[in-house]
Amino acid sequence: TIDKPREFSDSVLKYIEEQSVKQVFLVAYWSSYISGKNAQESRKLEREFSSSLSKTLARLRDLNVHVVLAREVPRFPWIVPRKRAALLLRGKSSDAAKIAKAKCEAATRRVSDLIDCCITNVDDGSITTLDLRDIFDSGDEFLYAVYNGHSLLRDSHHLSIYGCSQLRPIFECVFESAKDRTMQTKNSEADQYGT
Repeated sequence: TIDKPREFSDSVLKYIEEQSVKQVFLVAYWSSYISGKNAQESRKLEREFSSSLSKTLARLRDLNVHVVLAREVPRFPWIVPRKRAALLLRGKSSDAAKIAKAKCEAATRRVSDLIDCCITNVDDGSITTLDLRDIFDSGDEFLYAVYNGHSLLRDSHHLSIYGCSQLRPIFECVFESAKDRTMQTKNSEADQYGT
């Protein structure tokens, strides 16, 4: 068994290298990595997070791995299925299960800035970011937790099965791009070796 996070990360990177993995997805509730009990602890966690993410991204870049980094989904202040049920029981529209975009952006601004800085420091075009908030966005100033009468989250910040299904168009584009990169690599190798 692996007891330490660094050992786990090293074992994953070793596997990626040994198996010649060409694309990885980094998905997390990123804010949890920098949330300390006080300002001093949060600053320490921010430094550790930035250092670790930068090292991981640089190592993956050096292994010629395309990285897809998914931004975190919004965290709602309640359990979404319960909120939806409570609204419906009171005869209200489930469209009321929403939060202001500005509030969500403020809550994730620090971790988003740290991620952007890490990406800027190591990116050579090998990193794609996905904003998973897009499925919550109806084009106004709110993010909605319910879409077509279905909860997008199973609690306050984990996607429901329905929410995952709404990501399909986003991921289809990612996989299509991966196919294009593979074809470009094969064509480049064929040109290089005259095959």
